Amino acid sequence: MNSRGRQRLSQQQQVPDCSWPAAQAAVPQCQVPRLRVSPGQKEVVVEVQGAAVGHSYTLRLYHNRSHGSSGPGRAVTTSSPMNFVLPADEVLPCLCLQVWLETQDPLRATLCPFSHDAEAWERLWAQSQLILHVEGQVLTSSLSAPCDLLAELVPCWQPVPSGPCQPLPGLQQPAGGQGPQEFGGLRPHPSLCVQVWSSGQVRLTQCLRDRALPGRPDDLLLLEHGNTSLCAMEQGACTPLASFTSMGAGHPGLLEQELQQDVAVGQCQQLWHPLNSTGVALWACPLQKYLRTHWALVWMGVLLGATCLLLLLLVKKEDMKGWLKSLRAGYGSRGPLHGRRALLVHAAEPVAERAACALMAALHSLGLTVVAAPGGGSGVAALGPLPWLHAQHHRALRDSDTIILLLSPAAVAAAHQWDTGARVVPESRAAESSLGPRHNPGPDDVPTVAPCEVFAAALSCAMPVLAVASAGGHYVVARLETSVPAVPPALRAAPAFALPSEMEAFLQALAGPARQRGRWLEPYVAVVAEALQRAVGE
Repeated sequence: MNSRGRQRLSQQQQVPDCSWPAAQAAVPQCQVPRLRVSPGQKEVVVEVQGAAVGHSYTLRLYHNRSHGSSGPGRAVTTSSPMNFVLPADEVLPCLCLQVWLETQDPLRATLCPFSHDAEAWERLWAQSQLILHVEGQVLTSSLSAPCDLLAELVPCWQPVPSGPCQPLPGLQQPAGGQGPQEFGGLRPHPSLCVQVWSSGQVRLTQCLRDRALPGRPDDLLLLEHGNTSLCAMEQGACTPLASFTSMGAGHPGLLEQELQQDVAVGQCQQLWHPLNSTGVALWACPLQKYLRTHWALVWMGVLLGATCLLLLLLVKKEDMKGWLKSLRAGYGSRGPLHGRRALLVHAAEPVAERAACALMAALHSLGLTVVAAPGGGSGVAALGPLPWLHAQHHRALRDSDTIILLLSPAAVAAAHQWDTGARVVPESRAAESSLGPRHNPGPDDVPTVAPCEVFAAALSCAMPVLAVASAGGHYVVARLETSVPAVPPALRAAPAFALPSEMEAFLQALAGPARQRGRWLEPYVAVVAEALQRAVGE
């Protein structure tokens, strides 16, 4: 062309571009690279495939948003071949990859591989945030997230912290964009919350409980259908006021007239005003004044019951005296068995020793002086079991003390041996010999007592006394009912008690005839029984 004029070309010819197959195979600028993603537990490897050797490429990572692809991201320039390692924490559903050759007007390859990755979605919700704003009587919410979210904002009512939040009907709206969204006509309240729902699940929740707002967290939420009827919203349902009762505030329907009057005169706070006469209105009504009235009635009932109880006790003076004595004993230093003494004899086996220790400790707290054998101290060590027990037995008979024979499996075996008069047999045949028939012992069948077996020695003292109709002291048999089903015949002459179920009768026997009337032992029965039960259970 001439610079001084114009001239129209007489011929036109199309020059082949990158759409020409031959150019795609021969021209490097026409070769579009491919992207391959290899996810791992801690990182993701991005590989650029099909890149020409010796040429530089740019890899761009960005968040694809509905308002454009120029979201936050970064670009990496490198030569082929190239691999890029991306931490798994940065992988989100909207993360996209783009690669192109470093030349003018290059062709670009784009890949968004994580849009259906479940872990990427969970990571996105963890990085999202819902913020509620209160300005006067206007409630707004802001949902911020690295990616666009297909979600719904649902206002709900949560009267109890960490409890269920009941959605408010007809107030849900889609979450739109990054800006604040206003809930038009919805007034803030301390029990009001906003939830973010997505795919049928609650993803985020924010509440107004810590804000300085009118109303109380224990207010009752009422729903009004077109100025026609009121119902109370509780536990996922709306209960008509005719059958409503809340927090023990009375019988069903008791608050119906009061709540209707409060709504009519403006004592309740209107949270939502319907746009038309067919809509739904929400009211928050205080229940505090009704609860005060209710508790006043409850206290009157308690006082009336206490008065009736005192009158009943006055009618039964004897029982009342025993009850007052037990109270004085519980707060004083003297127990109900103060001044009484007992000799506790048990077999040398673990279950009997644990039960004896627990029983001694419990009876000591009741004021009973207890001497146990084994465990009698230096007297047993110096004299041996039989002389020591004889001395203790003689003292008990003289002073009208109580001799407690604690029956455990080993003690029952010793009693059966005494009763049958059988010779001492190995332990493996003890049960068989104890069940044999009674016979007249021969010279080799005289019952023998092991030198350290205190319970067998105690039988030598007890049997002659039990055979006599009356004695200065008295015996009490206490069997551990979990391991001893019945009292052996040799000991049936003494009163027997199954422990711990017959603990009250056992304590009355220890108290003696002068104190067996009344109910003064009732506060102590459960304590002693529980201590024995724990010891046997170990």
